[in-house]
Amino acid sequence: MAVTSPRTVTSLLCQKVVIEVSLPLRTRSTLNTREHWSQRAKRAQAERALIRMRLAGVRGWPPALPVNVTLTRVDPRKLDDDNLQGACKPTRDGVADALGVDDGSEDIQWFYSQEKGDYEVRVKIESKSTQEI
Repeated sequence: MAVTSPRTVTSLLCQKVVIEVSLPLRTRSTLNTREHWSQRAKRAQAERALIRMRLAGVRGWPPALPVNVTLTRVDPRKLDDDNLQGACKPTRDGVADALGVDDGSEDIQWFYSQEKGDYEVRVKIESKSTQEI
């Protein structure tokens, strides 16, 4: 086993980890979609599981908490703020599941954005540096 100098350990602890994944998902606003509750639940469960499995396969997973998570919805049409958060809820739950915490945990700070383009969801997870904690 190699001996690590204290300086190296300090630099490793302060290193900021950034994990980015992209999935070809079409997110829908649950506030405006007219569908049966069981269909909505199946779709949300499938999205949540897909995100969880995709993140579990990332090298260096899971990152140390606390983290900042940015969910970017890419779609031909933009949503207003409350619909954007509702559309990203299954993705948010999947990320929290993969991190092993509740999505309301204070160890995760959530950010939302959206862009126009082909259907896609991007997840960016950044560990907070020691200065941000």
